[in-house]
This record gives sequence, C-alpha cells and structure tokens, in this order.
Amino acid sequence: MLLPNKSFLVFSWIALVLIACSTNTNQGPTPALFDTKEEAEKAAKRFDCKGSHKMGDHWMPCENHSIHDTHNH
Repeated sequence: MLLPNKSFLVFSWIALVLIACSTNTNQGPTPALFDTKEEAEKAAKRFDCKGSHKMGDHWMPCENHSIHDTHNH
C-alpha cells in the first residue's frame, strides 16, 4: 500500500483551507445608476440612505445627490 509522504499531505491540507476560506465573491462596486426608481430605492440601503432621485434618464439612490459625494463608489 502506497501512502503519500508527509509534505504532500501538508500541502494538500493548506491548499484545501485556502480554497475553502477564499473571500473573493466576484462582487464589484455597487452600481449607482438605475433604470427605475424602484431599483434605486432598493439600492439606497447599501448607500446607507433612503429614497432616490432622478439623474438624467436614470435614477440614483438617496433623496439627493449630495450624499454620493461622501461615499466611495
């Protein structure tokens, strides 16, 4: 019976832990422009604000645009 050597087992265990603990969720930045008022109001929670406002042909979260100047998005 052939058993893997100790270094192979250690390497395999470390690789498994690193893969399992990966925090990369492929999430990009939160979008700030939406096609509908409802989408913008739903996204407002992620900007720590309420409401939405019109910006050209799109909608943005928060009751006014000044709140966006304080967020890093």
